[in-house]
This record gives sequence, structure tokens and C-alpha cells, in this order.
Amino acid sequence: MLAFEAAWWIFVISLEVPTGLITDRWGRKRSLVTGSILGTLGFLVFGLSASPFLLLFAYLIWGLGDTFISGTDSALLFEKLKKRGDEDQYAQYEGWLNAGALVVIATTTALGPLLLLWTSLAVPFILTSVFGVLLIILALSLKEPEKLEDEESEESYASGFKSAIGIIATPMVAGIVCLKAIPEMSLAILLLTLPQTLANYGLDTYEFGWWMALIFLLMAATSIFAGHAIKLFSIWQWLGLAGAASTTAFILSTGSSFWLFPLCVLPALFLPVTEPHIHKFLADRTDVAY
Repeated sequence: MLAFEAAWWIFVISLEVPTGLITDRWGRKRSLVTGSILGTLGFLVFGLSASPFLLLFAYLIWGLGDTFISGTDSALLFEKLKKRGDEDQYAQYEGWLNAGALVVIATTTALGPLLLLWTSLAVPFILTSVFGVLLIILALSLKEPEKLEDEESEESYASGFKSAIGIIATPMVAGIVCLKAIPEMSLAILLLTLPQTLANYGLDTYEFGWWMALIFLLMAATSIFAGHAIKLFSIWQWLGLAGAASTTAFILSTGSSFWLFPLCVLPALFLPVTEPHIHKFLADRTDVAY
């Protein structure tokens, strides 16, 4: 299972930049539609998988779809707000949108495992692909942000490439990427090890979903707070707190006491707070990075 997860992550990481370039060429709407179609197809293949090879193929389709959506949704929101002159409210808007998405994920994560009491494992995946059709329709209904003239557009692509190189070469940006990776890694380890941890305490399979739902609900709560978080601490202080919480979680997760679980969830709560501000941090610097 971990090998399949690793393949998914490697596939996603290797395609994030190429799909980002494609999105700049195609437009945000086309990228979101493509990602929605691929994600829906991936979950359908999950439900129909009868061999490890099909399962790996489903992971790769899902990963490819995710790279077309990842970052594109944030860019679309930022560009819409910038056109209105409200880009300073980006973190607040994205925080609320993330909260809504996490509540939906929490709900389906709690209800999905209950289906396994009466149906086969394929049913939740096929139902997910059915809901994916709604996502495709929603993506098709979006309006593409106004583009620049052709000659200006070509120059913007060159500027964007230079900006990307400039951002990567900036020590401050490299630092913020590394700091963000710490709670991301903690959350990934938590989600991967949680089923086995709960199984060791005798919990049934369908109860795993309830614990996962609890984590997503807590993340939704902190997402709502994202817009005001920067007034309390700077982005660097929040990332420092996230790193400290992640370190604590790593150390305490070696224990076997179930009461330590809430402490191990702490890193996950920092991600929704910091992510919108990191996106804004990078977006504000692309115009001057070259």
C-alpha cells in the first residue's frame, strides 16, 4: 500500500511544474476541467480494479488529474480577486473555500466506510466517480479570467519562467518551502499510519473513517481562521510553530498510549492556516522575481 502511495507522490511531484506550464498556456478553466475528468476516471478505475496493475494505473490517473487542479484553483481565485482589487483578502477567501471542501471530505469520509457494512469495496469508489461528474459540470461553468493580448501573453510566459527561476533561487522562498514540507510530511505519516494504529486498539474498519473525519473537521475549523491568522503571528512564526508541533508529534508518536493521538494531529491543524498565506507570499513575488 505504501508503495502505491509512493508512486502517486512521485508522479504528482514530477508533473506539478509541467502541468503548471500547460495551465498557463491552456487557461485555468481547461485545466480544471481536464483535472476533474481525470480524477473522476481515476476513481472509476479504482472501483473496477481487479489487479495490482489496474490499481497502480488508477493511482497514476488520479495523480495526473490532481496536478492539473493543484495550484490552478488557487491561481484562478487570486486572479479574480486581483481583478477586483481585493487580492489582500485572498487568504480569507481561500480559507473559507478550504473549510467548505474539508467539511465535505469529512462527511463523505465518515459515511463512506459505513457502505462497506452492506456493499462491496467498489461501491464507494464508483459513487465518488459519479459525484466527480458534478465536479466536471461545475468546472465547465467557470469563467476564464481575461487574457492579455497575444504579444503581451507571449512575453508573460517568458516572464513567468524567469519568475519561477527567480523564486527558486530566493533563499527566503526556499526556506518557506522547506518549512511547509515539515507539517505536510507529518500529516502524510499520520494518515498512512492511522488505520494500523486504530486497528491495534481493536477498532473496526468503518470506525477509521470517523477518526479521519474528525481530523478533516479540525482542519476545516482552522481554515476559517486562516484569514485572521496573520494578524496574530507572522507567516514565519506560524511555520515555526508548525515545525515545533511536527517535531513533538514525531517524538510522541513512538509511544503506544492512545491519549497521545490528539497531540499527533496538531501538525495537520497548521496546514490550513499557513497554506493561503504561502500562496499569497509566492504570488506577490512572481512579478518582481525576474
